[in-house]
Amino acid sequence: MLGFPRRNFSSGGHVNPAVTIGLTAAGKIPPLEAVLYIVAQLLGGVFGSLMVRSLLSYDQYVSIQGGATLCGMDVMWYQALIAEVLTTYLLMQTVLMTAVDSSTVLAPLAIGFTLIVDILAAGGISGASMNPGRSFGPNIVATIFMQDKLADRFWSYHWVYYLGPSLGALLAVGMYRLFFAKDQRLVN
Repeated sequence: MLGFPRRNFSSGGHVNPAVTIGLTAAGKIPPLEAVLYIVAQLLGGVFGSLMVRSLLSYDQYVSIQGGATLCGMDVMWYQALIAEVLTTYLLMQTVLMTAVDSSTVLAPLAIGFTLIVDILAAGGISGASMNPGRSFGPNIVATIFMQDKLADRFWSYHWVYYLGPSLGALLAVGMYRLFFAKDQRLVN
């Protein structure tokens, strides 16, 4: 019963600040509400990471690097940035086309398949975060609990995980409004 989408009560159900930014740019969420969403999403990432830390021994936690989002070995910042922009673009475009405009019952399936493709394509490059909240929480908590084991790579290119998804979401909204939007299409 809980696994089926319900139409009579919905908060939007997104836990991704990049999606929130995109929906705000598309005019689907008021800016003040978006700020509250983003704060809650970032805090959710921290609390989720604290829960993971509480469930694992220190050695287990270190072996997964605290769940931190990291660039692949020998990956340059621009490669990770491009990967994050493109994967978030695909995710946001799918959200806009299936969950926002048409509200099809298959939207969760389309979004899920998009996530699978994104992760398979960019997982080895950037970790395929597509979610600043998912990247923020684990790095904050890992910094607290693994200070002695931290390498510079935990934070050296971490801005990629905020800028990339934000740019990808905004690019998707621009393309959506240009070609696909039912109400606000710029090109007919």
